[in-house]
Amino acid sequence: MQRHNSEYPLQVYVQPSPSGYIKIKTYISDTELVPSGVARVETDSGRVISEKELKEGETRFLYPVGENRVIIKVLDSEGNKGRSILTYGQAFPGRDSGRYFRPAP
Repeated sequence: MQRHNSEYPLQVYVQPSPSGYIKIKTYISDTELVPSGVARVETDSGRVISEKELKEGETRFLYPVGENRVIIKVLDSEGNKGRSILTYGQAFPGRDSGRYFRPAP
């Protein structure tokens, strides 16, 4: 755990919404947002879903419904990194956590 914290000192939090958008908030400390940086969202296979600038430590992206999980990587202007993993079940609480949607009969 200590090694992870030294490699990824930024704290990355996610906030899902019913519309499928996920808000990313990144902190330097418990109360201080990252002033600027880039958030990159990738699939397990490395496909880039989104790459956006952070504005006052925040940005958002649309969760790809065909993916079981995504990896959120953040790099601030000073070279510090942060990382978080988000699963389909966390992005859409209460929905089936299966990878594929089943069509209605």
